Parts: sequence; structure tokens; C-alpha cells
Amino acid sequence: MTLWDLALRSLRHYRWLNLGVLVGVALTSAIISGSLAVGDSVRASLAANAATRLGKVAWAITGGDRFFTAPLAAKLDPDAAALLQTTGTVSTPDGSVRVNGVQVVGVDESFWKLSEVPPAPLLSGELAINQPLARRLGLGPGERIVLSVEPPGAISRDAPLSGSSNQPEKLRRKISRVILAPGLGNFRLNAEQVPPLTVFMPLPDLQTALAKNGEANVILSPGGSIPSSEALLAAATLADAQLRLIQGAPRTQLQTTRVFLPESLAERIHRTFPGADGSLTYLVNAVRAGDRLTPYSMAAAIPDDTLPEGQAICSDWLAEDLGIKVGDPFTIDFFRMSGGRQLVEETRTLTVARIAPLIGGPFHASLSPDFPGISDAEDNADWDPGMPFHKERIRPKDEAYWDAHRTLPKLILPLTTGQKLWGNRFGSLTSITLPPDAAGLDEAAVWGRLRRNLTPGDLGWQIRDLRAEARGAVARSYDFGGLFAGMSFFLIIAALILAMLVFVFGIEQRRGQIGLLLAVGLGAGRIRRLFLFEATVLALAGATLGLWIGFLYTQAALWGLGGAWRDAAAGVQFIHSVTPGSLAIAWTSTLLLSLGTVFWATRNATHGVKPNELISGAEGWLPSALAPWPKRPTVWLTVGSALGGLLLLLVPQNGTVMARQGAFFGAGFLLLLAGILGMHLLLQSWERRAEPLRSLGALARSNSLRRHGRSLSVIALTASGVFMITAINSLRLNGEQQAGKRASGTGGFAFVAQSSLPVYENLNSAAGRSVFGLPENPSPFDLVQFRVNQGEDASCLNLNRASQPRLLGVDPAALADRGAFAFAARAFPKDPTGWTCLSQPPVTDSAGIPEIQGILDAATAQYALGIGLGSRLDLTAANGKPFRVRVAGLLDNSVLQGSVVIDERQFTNLFPDAGGYRFFLLDARPEVDASAAAALWTRQLEDRGFELQPTWKRLNEFNGVQNTYLGIFSTLGGLGLLLGTAGLGIVTGRNILERRGQLALLNAVGFSKARLARLVVWEHWFLHGAGVLLGLAAGLAAILPTLMARSGSLPVTLLLCLNALILFGGLGFCWIAARLMLRENLNESLRHE
Repeated sequence: MTLWDLALRSLRHYRWLNLGVLVGVALTSAIISGSLAVGDSVRASLAANAATRLGKVAWAITGGDRFFTAPLAAKLDPDAAALLQTTGTVSTPDGSVRVNGVQVVGVDESFWKLSEVPPAPLLSGELAINQPLARRLGLGPGERIVLSVEPPGAISRDAPLSGSSNQPEKLRRKISRVILAPGLGNFRLNAEQVPPLTVFMPLPDLQTALAKNGEANVILSPGGSIPSSEALLAAATLADAQLRLIQGAPRTQLQTTRVFLPESLAERIHRTFPGADGSLTYLVNAVRAGDRLTPYSMAAAIPDDTLPEGQAICSDWLAEDLGIKVGDPFTIDFFRMSGGRQLVEETRTLTVARIAPLIGGPFHASLSPDFPGISDAEDNADWDPGMPFHKERIRPKDEAYWDAHRTLPKLILPLTTGQKLWGNRFGSLTSITLPPDAAGLDEAAVWGRLRRNLTPGDLGWQIRDLRAEARGAVARSYDFGGLFAGMSFFLIIAALILAMLVFVFGIEQRRGQIGLLLAVGLGAGRIRRLFLFEATVLALAGATLGLWIGFLYTQAALWGLGGAWRDAAAGVQFIHSVTPGSLAIAWTSTLLLSLGTVFWATRNATHGVKPNELISGAEGWLPSALAPWPKRPTVWLTVGSALGGLLLLLVPQNGTVMARQGAFFGAGFLLLLAGILGMHLLLQSWERRAEPLRSLGALARSNSLRRHGRSLSVIALTASGVFMITAINSLRLNGEQQAGKRASGTGGFAFVAQSSLPVYENLNSAAGRSVFGLPENPSPFDLVQFRVNQGEDASCLNLNRASQPRLLGVDPAALADRGAFAFAARAFPKDPTGWTCLSQPPVTDSAGIPEIQGILDAATAQYALGIGLGSRLDLTAANGKPFRVRVAGLLDNSVLQGSVVIDERQFTNLFPDAGGYRFFLLDARPEVDASAAAALWTRQLEDRGFELQPTWKRLNEFNGVQNTYLGIFSTLGGLGLLLGTAGLGIVTGRNILERRGQLALLNAVGFSKARLARLVVWEHWFLHGAGVLLGLAAGLAAILPTLMARSGSLPVTLLLCLNALILFGGLGFCWIAARLMLRENLNESLRHE
């Protein structure tokens, strides 16, 4: 008989024991493969989400708040679609339901052709909403809604002379249909799994509502090659670049419909046309000389070498009105930009250099661009410049001047003087006069020369490969496979231990066979190879079988993620998917783990034993009892651990959330250690104490001391497992705890607010509040206002990896003065608050890329972006140029999760057109009814889509993700411990096998098998129960703060059920093992005694 034949016969003969090994290995394989398949399924679901979100769209041109002509799309690709995209607010006609942050998209037939399931195009006057918005509103086709959108200005509403604000357009329409996801209902440019809330309108209808006739700001294409920058610019025109050519005397000029020429664009024009001259025209509030005043006049700043600094050319009309002559001083009053739309009126004194005729002199109407709210006004009284305007100052002669000359300047300054006074972040020129050699060029020729020196970024355009972005976001998404494998750690270990115990148990039952094989001359090495061969066959079969069972594990996990665990992956519609690579990894790792475990467990099976001992049934190779520990050091260590744990529990905890949680977790661990050491001392004392055995319980306790080390191991392992699945919940986060403290995750703020449309006014000022009809004084709130560049959500609520996270611009002093938020880590430890480092000036590297400081939440950095303290984020500014943000601080679990916070001044330099504020943190004054004040502000600012939320509630939305992960870990860990109790049953059977002679003797002197079964069960359940209670007590100490908060975040029912299952599961498995092992004839065992 060969070794192969012997192994196969052994597998058949011990088939029931081998079935237990097979089950353990199969469970290991199922858990590993199922966990990895969860990761594959999440990635496949995100990929399917992206495919549904984009339809046939391959690439896009985006302009943001820069608009181009809609026909540009067809020039780039005949199948491309031009879109007009903005943000708005939707409400029911009675105002009972309002939804903010709605994506409003103007589309035509070409857009619907990009869908995999094209719906019928929208007709003029129709409106459609997607399914998520329909659910939020509770409305369907045929019902009416009110849509509020803000017509974009020619330039950011923050800019001076940008016209009025806070006048959203309200559209009352009937819902024509609800667009489902396959019909591009979930269309969105950014990679986020939560479906957007979208309103679809016919493109011409939205263009009319936004006063953007014939314009668009997004181009979508279904495929082909992505256009290069050169190809895009070659297809564009001056109109697409929002430029216009003004031809006439004295020379040809270039102006922008955005009033101020951006610095980068102005520089490109000067590079293209050497010798071109720039000019800057601005509205001055008043020109004064003595007691005379000329109100509201245009003043132009031009390059003039003959005009000294501080002097000016006055028109004869202005000189006559003020009664001034050459050499006379006069003053001008004007508004200079401060923060937001805050304008500070300043005065400058100038001297009359010369007086020139209004007609025929240096004053030209072409110097003045079209100012919103001014140029198209019928008369002065109709002006709406977006600045404080006093109509009562207007005189009849001013009206006559307007009727005759419109925006013709009355005053000329040196360009350098004008730029010092009126230059701003939007630009320091309003027009550029081309050199004489370009005077005869038409628009096509001017653009043909200019575009050679332009990049799309200079015009605010971005060329985006949407499919590549989607693939990258999915590929770098959070690794759910690794997460579930880690959270299934207890299950994997329990399954491996189960397989190991069953295999070792089988070997122990075959001690006689081992002795016989040794006696007939078979070497110990060949016997070990025999066992390893048997284990390999079982591992191969179990690993393969487990791959099929893993399918069920994956299904259960996905069901949980879509149900009770939905906070961990909100918005994802899961599909089951597994890759061959995951199956191969699971199969191989299971095989190696199983064989490694069995090899380790059986390494001494034939070492140093005599054949006659094994044949006779002696215990030859079984391990001896644990060597006794020194008593005095053990006592001191026990007392010290207990006192340390109590001290951590009783001393008030400050610092970060993680530090407080760590302190309580550490307290629980020290109490656990003290408990295990105490049990060791108790077992030792019982072992030394000689007491009469008056009851079955006393006999059971005495038997449990027979192998002191093994008994303590059962207690320690059970207690450690129960402690882990209980104490891990000490890491649960609750936003309500310490919500009023500055060092908490709320920063001490009462409310967090976001607005769909920007708020341009300073709500901390009485003037800003009065615009919205809010009480001017006193204000119930003190606000910290943030500018927003709406990138991708980088919070834990988005499973995709964000490549361009949302940026928030804030005045660092507003947070530093409050000492808001706690830092988990800081790059500048000498910074007293952690916030002032944001004010550091940019540092430019050798490639000319600026680097600024940024602060973000620690969870955002670690999980959503995969970076740490001191890391650099490569981002793109509004002009398409790269810049870097160095992580200077990590916040400890804050409401700012998902965003990168930078200095407001750096923000406005990088994104000059991002006007107004859209994110707010609000301090409530203690004497006011905060809830009533919040309701009033929400109502008065509803046109802006202003929505307040208590900060602790917002924080708990983020905390829900981590708490759900902990719940998953507790559930899977509890199941692992429950599976481990099956191993306790095997240990029970093994002990019965070792003590067959003793039990046979007891049976012979009158103990029934039922009483023997109770004896064995009590021995093991005593140890198991002690471990459960000890672990639970230590775990409760760790979760004490959460229990005392009564926040409802702790899964008390789950923990009680799991611990009860573990406790009584151990009893059940011990009883089953005892009954099965005692069915045999015990009298046969007496022959070996």
C-alpha cells in the first residue's frame, strides 16, 4: 500500500471528522472571497453608476460661469450637445416643500441622443425632473413647481459696476415628465455616487430665462478624439471668448462683455499685439471743487507720457461745471472693493493738467465698456450699477449729458493712477487699443492671431475626459474588499481555528494508528507528510467549495449595505460582481493559511513520543500545564492595571475626539488585563485549596483546574474577543457630545448653512441683513462666511476618489479668533490656533507653480484623498493653471469634512469670478431663540436657497459612516466569536477523549452518562461564561461615555444579542459535544487504565 492509498483510505474512514475540517476551510475561503467580491461589487456598482450618469458622453468642454456660443459644439463634433447649466431652487406652489441645490440644465435634442435610452425631446414650455427630485418633492407629471434661478451677470456680482443682485428669476411650470436614470436622468459631470436633483428645460427656454440667448457653458460629445487646445481655439471665435472688436476712430479696440479684462487675457493680447495700449474706465461717485459737485461721471485711465502722476485731463464740460482751470486741485469720490460686495468710499485729490474739448479731444465713447445696469438705462434715474446710488443728486444738466453722450468719460487720468485706485481681482483694464498695424483687421483675423497665444484656461474653459475621470475615480475608490476582509477578521480566525481543532482532534483519535505506524518502521517525517497530504486534499476541496459559498456571503453583505448598513454607501445601487483575480487571491490565501495552520498545530505530533505510549492510549505528546507564574509580580500587575483603568475612567478627558476615545478604550483594555490576571490568581488559589467535593459543581470546578494554562487560555481568548466587539463601539462618534465647545467637531457653532445661489452681501452687517428684510440690530447670529469652488465631494459620503475636491475660502482670523475646531495634527505647532498659517504668502517653485497652505479634515485626507500632513494636492485654478495646496493642518472630525479650506485672499486670486458666499458657520447669541431665528433666516433668504442645519446633525451625517463600519465589525466579529464557540465544543470533545478512563471510572461507580455530560459542560461553560462576562465588563467600561450620553448611537440591542448568542452558543456546543462523545461504551476505556 502506498502513502497515497493510505491517505485516501484515512480520508474515507475519518470522513465525519474530515467534514469538520472541510467546513472550516470552506468558511475561510467563503469569507475571504466574499469580502473581496464585496470590493469588486462596489467598484462595479460605481462603474455602472458612472455609465448611467454619463450615458454615451465621452468628453466635455466646461466653462463654468464663462459662456460661449452654442454653435461651437457642432463645430467641434456634429454629434456634440451644447448645454446651459446652472443651480437653482425648486419648491411647490404653496411653498410647503422646498429643495435647494438643484441642478438646472437647458438641453436640446442632441443631448437626449447621448442617452442609452433616449426619451422624447422636450418641447418649448415643457419641463422635466429626474426621479430623485420627484421623490423629494412628492410630485409627478402634470403637477406644478416653482423654479428659482439667478440670471448670471456679465461679470461676478462681487465686481464693482456688476449691476444689482438678489433678483432670481422665478419660473412656474408644469412637470411634463419624470426622467429615469437610463435616460440620463442622473446626468452629472462630477464623480459622485449620490444621484443629483435635476431639472431639465429646453435650451432656448433656459437661455431666455437667464438672458443668455444663443449661449451655453457645457459641451458634451459621445466620442471620437478629444479636441486639443489648438483645435478648440481654432473652432472658436471672438464671441466665444466673450470679446468684441470695436472699429472706428481713433483706433480699433478690444473689449470684453465681462467689463474687466482678466490679467492673464490682457497679457496674452499685449503679447499678440505689441504696442497695444490698455485703458481702464470707472464710475466715480462725485467730482468736487470747492462747494461744487458733479455727480456720477465716467473717468478713464489711459497711458499718456505727458500726464504726470496725480494730474488729470478735464473735459471742458466738467471744467465749466466745477469752475476749475489748469493747475486747480479737485477731488474725486469713488468706491473701492473690500470683502464681498463691501465697497469703501474713498477720496483722492488730483490737479488739472489741462482742459480738453469733450468732442474732438481725447475723450472717446469707445473707452467705456458696457456697464451692467448703466449702459442700457434710458436715463440717469434708471441706473442700477450695483453700488449705492443717490438719485437725488442727478440734475437736469446731468440728464441732458446722458441723453447726448451716454457713458462718454469726463475725466482722464494716467493709467498707473487709475489702476492703483480702481484695479481689482477681476482685472485692471476695461479695453485694449490695438496698434495701428492691426487697425484694418476684422474679427476673424484678430482672433486668428490672438488664439495662437491663448490657452483654453485663459478663457476659463476646461477640456475634460469624463470617461477617464470616471475610471480613475472608481479605480481609486475606497477599498471595500480590504475593509470587509479586515472586519471579517474574527470570522476568518474562527474558521481557521475550527479547522485546526477538528484536524488535531482527529489526530488525537488516531494516536494508536500513529504508534502502530512508528512501530512498523514508518518514519516520523513520512507520517507528518501523510497528515499534510490529507490536509492538502481537504484544503483544496474546502478552498474551492468556499468560492461558491462566498457568493452567498457577498449577497448578504450587499444586502446589508443596501439596508441596515446603507449609511456606509449611500446612493449606490449595488450589483454583484467578482473578478477572477479576487477568486485566485481568495483560493490561494485560503490554501496557504489552512496548510500553515494545520502544519503549525501538528508539528509535534510525532516528536519525542514512544510508539508503545501511543498504542496504549497514553497522553504522550499532549502539552503539559502552564508553568506557574510568580505570584507577587502578578498581584502588583493586576492591581496596577485595575487602578490605571479606573483612573482613565474617572479623570475628565480633554483633547481630540480620538484622544478621548483612546483613553476610554485604554481603560477598558487595562481592566480586561486586570480581570484576566485576577482569574489567573483565582485559579491558582483554587488549585492550591484542598476542599471536599460535595457537589457536581465542585467537581466540575476542580476538573477545570486540571490544566490551568488551558483554562486560562479559554477565558482570555473569549474575554478578548467579547471585549473587542464591545469596546470597538467606544470609537462611535456622536456630534451632540460637547457640541457647544470650540474644540469639538462643531467648532462651537450652532448652525451650518449652505445656499444654492451665492449671498453677495455681508450678513454680519446691518446693511447686508437689511437687503433680505432681516432685523438689522441686534443680529441673532454671528457668521463665518466661506467662498466656495464647487469641486467634488471629498467626504466619506462619496466612495469615489475626488481629484478636484471642493475648496472653501475663509478669513483665517474669523476662525482663529474663536479657536474653532480641534486639530489632529499641525505642520506649524507654533501657530497658536492652527489657522493663521493659511495667511502665509504663496511659494512658487522652479516651474512657476504656486503653493499655498490648506487645512482639511483628517478623515477627508486619509480616506477620501489618501494624503497626510505635509502632503501636496495638485489642483487647477480658474484660468487653467496648476497650483498646489500643502496640507498644513488636519482637523479632528469636523463639519468641514469633504472640503479643503484655504485663505480667502488666495481663493479670490485663484478663482476671481467665484462671487459671494455659499457656506456659513453661525454662532447663535445666547439670549436669542436660535430655532426661531433660524426659521426666520431660512424664510427670508429662501430666494438664495439658504438652508440652515444644526451643526451636530450635520456632523452626525458624517459620523454615521464610521459608526456603520463599527456596527459591521461588531456584527461580523460577533459571528466570528459565535463560530469560535463551535471550537469550544471541539475542545470539550478533546478533553473527553483525553479523560476517557476517568469518565469510565466515574460511570462504573454510579455516575450516569447524563450526569457526566453535565459535569463536562459545567467545566467548560464555567470558563467560557467567565470569559464572556469579563470581556463584556471591560467593554462596557470602554463604551461608558457613549452609554452615559444616551445618544442612541450605541447598538445596545445588537451587543446584547451577540453576547447572549456567544454565551449560550458555548453552552449548546459544549452539550452537543459531550453527548456525542459519551455515546460510546466507556467501559472499553478502563482496559487502558
